Amino acid sequence: MNGKRKRWILGILLVYGAALLLLVATERNAEGATIRSLGDALWYSLVTMTTVGYGDLSPVTVPGRVISILFLGMSIGLFGLLLQTVYSFTTGRLVPRVRIALGRNRRWYVFSGLEEETLVLAENLLSEEKNALAVFCGKTGQHIRSRGFCFPGWTAEETADYVTRKKISCVFFVWHGEKVFSEGGTAPHVRVIRRQTPTDSGGPGERFDPITVMARRYWRDYPIQPEEREILFAGDGEAAQELLSRALLNEDMIPFRTMIYHVTGNWTDFRRNHRQLETFLAVNGTEKGKDSLYFRDQPWNDGELIGRADRIILCAADQEENLRNLRVLRTWFPTKAAVYLLGDQAAEGAQCFGGGSGVFTRENVLQDEMNRLARSLHERFRREQGGPDWEELGDFGRESNCAAADHLLVKARLLTGPEEMKDGERYRLALETFRGASDELRELCRRNEHDRWMRFHCFYNWRWGEQKDSLLRRHPCILPFEQLSPEDQAKDDLAWELLETAAENEQQKSGKGEQS
Repeated sequence: MNGKRKRWILGILLVYGAALLLLVATERNAEGATIRSLGDALWYSLVTMTTVGYGDLSPVTVPGRVISILFLGMSIGLFGLLLQTVYSFTTGRLVPRVRIALGRNRRWYVFSGLEEETLVLAENLLSEEKNALAVFCGKTGQHIRSRGFCFPGWTAEETADYVTRKKISCVFFVWHGEKVFSEGGTAPHVRVIRRQTPTDSGGPGERFDPITVMARRYWRDYPIQPEEREILFAGDGEAAQELLSRALLNEDMIPFRTMIYHVTGNWTDFRRNHRQLETFLAVNGTEKGKDSLYFRDQPWNDGELIGRADRIILCAADQEENLRNLRVLRTWFPTKAAVYLLGDQAAEGAQCFGGGSGVFTRENVLQDEMNRLARSLHERFRREQGGPDWEELGDFGRESNCAAADHLLVKARLLTGPEEMKDGERYRLALETFRGASDELRELCRRNEHDRWMRFHCFYNWRWGEQKDSLLRRHPCILPFEQLSPEDQAKDDLAWELLETAAENEQQKSGKGEQS
């Protein structure tokens, strides 16, 4: 109950009490009076407000009769208040408790807080899993009436304790870095997914970064086309940096073709964090065999930059800014470039991507399908070369496997060409092409994978060292391909053989789709 309603009820009670006292004061000494005490006044008011009217008590004075009229008016308000209180209790407290009790055998999706992102995700989850229950922690949200939504009014800690004790199968989304579960971990029936934030206090669970997911999905859905050579990024925030990073690490690995990237705005932190860019890029210049990355001082809407670009990505953090930039672009600048806009709102003249409705989906947040291939690749690497389980990998190890998995589709396109076909078919055709490749093509494939691997490590500031040292970030294979031993060159065949794992993964996905 909020403060405003409390004050309103208190006011009614004060008026009611004052009316009782006045009624006794005006009636007790009147001739023929039947209301002579506070108890008489209370009884009379109750039978009057409930419209029973036994007739055993009644005022005889004019002020008393005026007060009785007041009681009649109050009866309407109190009756309405009673109905509102009952409704509020049943919907705000009773109904959620009933849903909780009846839903213990259903799958729960628990959200540590209520906001636009969690609402979008909950709606997407329940649209695919009709029998699930979305439980929101906190005191807000009781006004929302949506099938499958429940607002019990518990804190995140109380909800976590309940699902643990009652052994409820659930996915618990920690959205703002709250420390909900102890460092000791969670029960097997509770899967925790933590939205990656700068203020994350740590704790058990998988990490979900919406910006990373957005960038991975973008390059998968809109790969660099053979005719594209120069790309302009109109933005300098986290989203722009992640989009550029994914392009450098996974998408841009086409033999005999060099790309030119232009970025505008403040990229000081990016350059400071990635100190080995010059190892695999020509920064603010050109170099034979290397892609070029230009950190431009001029604004993005420079006529020369726009005229050169084959693709323009409007990727500022604010969607409204991207829409304004699109209007500027379409109003004042002729361009042949394909234009992409970061945001949900449809815009004429641009392909939108990465908005909340496209990022906060079951596939992206749970990442079962997105990371299934990465897990499969790691298991195959582990069987053939040794290493820890997926759960024991650190952030860098998991990111390395995800990057290798994302690049498999690029590998497949290199061997099959740009023709339209299903991913599973493309993987199988690419694998056949690789296994039947000539020595020249096989060496080209090995070189491509080594360059990708070395680029990934240099991006994270690894350098050459005589022995591998993860703490100092040293590795003996961070060398040009020609300087590797024949044995080390041949190891890169495994990355291409993993096309078989990718094809099997696609076959499993299609089999599940047919069953559903």
